[in-house]
Amino acid sequence: MSATVSIVTPSYNQAQFLAETIQSVLHQDYAPLEYIIIDGGSSDDSVNIIRRYASRLAYWVSERDAGQADAINKGWQKITGDIVAYLNSDDVYMPGVVRQVVEFFDAHPDVDVVYGDRIVIDAQSRVQEIVPSREFSLDTQIAESLPQECVFFRRRALDAVGLLNPELHYLMDYDLWLRMLRAGMKFQHVPQAWAKYRIHTTSKYSNQRVFFWREMLDVIEAYLKSDPRVPYHLAAATRAHLYFQAGLEVACGGAREEGARYIHESFTYNTLPFGDIETLAARAANIIVNALLLARSSESPEKLFVWLLEQIPPVPARAQIWRAIESVRERALGEYYLAKAFDDYAHGDYAHVARHVVAGARRIPAALANRGVWSITAKSLMKPSAQR
Repeated sequence: MSATVSIVTPSYNQAQFLAETIQSVLHQDYAPLEYIIIDGGSSDDSVNIIRRYASRLAYWVSERDAGQADAINKGWQKITGDIVAYLNSDDVYMPGVVRQVVEFFDAHPDVDVVYGDRIVIDAQSRVQEIVPSREFSLDTQIAESLPQECVFFRRRALDAVGLLNPELHYLMDYDLWLRMLRAGMKFQHVPQAWAKYRIHTTSKYSNQRVFFWREMLDVIEAYLKSDPRVPYHLAAATRAHLYFQAGLEVACGGAREEGARYIHESFTYNTLPFGDIETLAARAANIIVNALLLARSSESPEKLFVWLLEQIPPVPARAQIWRAIESVRERALGEYYLAKAFDDYAHGDYAHVARHVVAGARRIPAALANRGVWSITAKSLMKPSAQR
């Protein structure tokens, strides 16, 4: 008898993405599939969209809830399946993923949790990048969480550790994976793109970065203090990684003093967060650029790089870290300003497109060979708002 797969979607005021999410589940080439949608009392067109698919849903409801974790828990309390997952109302499954998951579990009865790779898309469903997942275990690393939309697990794993923590607002999935890890569940990565993760300016992460990272540190500290099996070196590396990243992320969100405390603390766990100087510099540049772009922040990236250099404590490799960050800074700034120009154009902010193109091309001259760069520059200059 084929295993039943149960998927829950928590929904709240994301009508512009919801139909694509629902279709990505209902168009899977596998049965039996049990699909439940728990809407939190949306005030947009979400309920009308759900009603269009009601006959194909195992259950749906629209009522006030206590947040995302509460909505997912409501759905999970109604499932009957052997394999479980949840898909947020702005994310999308790849075709055939459910069948691949069932086939994998059939072939690997000892595996409790399986996960694939993430495709990052924007608000218009355009692919931005493909992100291979990292192994998640006490033998490798636990600082980087699993790509939630790409994760499926057996019902027995959920029964063993319980539902999501309703007190958490951002990292309820990471907390669940860590609890499963602590309970001895076996995780396995399958190197295939299984789902699309949507990044957009209205997402919780985009708008509440500082709170997200505070919760992240609370979750990882609770886990590290509760699982005696975590090797000392892994605990130190995990803390160094997450405190450094949290410092930069919250600083990009405007909390500079808090960010400085986190960065200083990261170096107390490991004098070289991320393991080597080049990785540290590359990750720092990537965080600054992506954080500011995602938040559409007016914060100066140049000032953030200067601020970061000032936060590196007097560790033995301090001078080398400075040089490594400075060596990647100009290209990162070029990428930031070019991306900013495209973002300006997409949002109708034509007056700033040319200025940002110039700032980007000055640092990455090869960008001038890009026809898209010329196109948005010319079109923007022709707009009345750019000529004021």
